[in-house]
Amino acid sequence: MSVAEVAIPASARRFAAVAAANTLIYAGYALLWFGSAYGVFMVVGRRALGEGSPVLSAATTVALYALRVCIFLLPVSLLLVTARSVASLSNKAKEHTKEPAVKGTRQIFRKVVREMLQDAVMVGLLATFPFLLLLGAGSLVMGMSPVKESQREIIGSILVDVGILGANAMHCFVILPITILRIWRMKY
Repeated sequence: MSVAEVAIPASARRFAAVAAANTLIYAGYALLWFGSAYGVFMVVGRRALGEGSPVLSAATTVALYALRVCIFLLPVSLLLVTARSVASLSNKAKEHTKEPAVKGTRQIFRKVVREMLQDAVMVGLLATFPFLLLLGAGSLVMGMSPVKESQREIIGSILVDVGILGANAMHCFVILPITILRIWRMKY
C-alpha cells in the first residue's frame, strides 16, 4: 500500500523558504552580537575578576566555539541579507519617483556625504573609529615597553581595554541592533 503524495502549495513553500532564510540571517547576526558582547564582558571581567579567573576561561571557551560556528554561518547569512536587500531595492525601484538630476561632481559628493551622515549605522561606524585608534595606540605603547609591569605597559593595557570596550559596545548596542531592525523591516 502506498501513500499518496500531497502537493504542497507554492505559498507554503515560499513561507518555509523565507522562514529558513530568516533563521540563518538572525542566527548569524546573533553570533555577531554575542562576539561583541563577549568583547565587552572580557574587558570588564578581566578588570573586575583578574587575569586567571575561571569565569573568564569558561566564557572564552564558549566564545571560541561560537566563533567556529560563526565562521561557517556568517558568509551564508550575509549572502542571504544581500539577496534580500536586492529584492527589497527592486521593489522600491518600482514605486520610486524620479528625483531631479544632480549636476556636478561636488554636488554629487555633497549629496552622498549628507546621506551617509544621516545614516545611524554610518555614524556608529565613524564613532567606532577613535576606539580602534586607541586600541592600536595601546598596542604600540605596550610593544615599546622594555620592562614587564612598567608604567608604559599598564597605560598601554588600559588604552587597549578602552579601545576594545568602546568598539565592541558600539557594535553591540548601536550598529548591530539598527542593522537587524532594518533587515526585519525590509519588504521582499
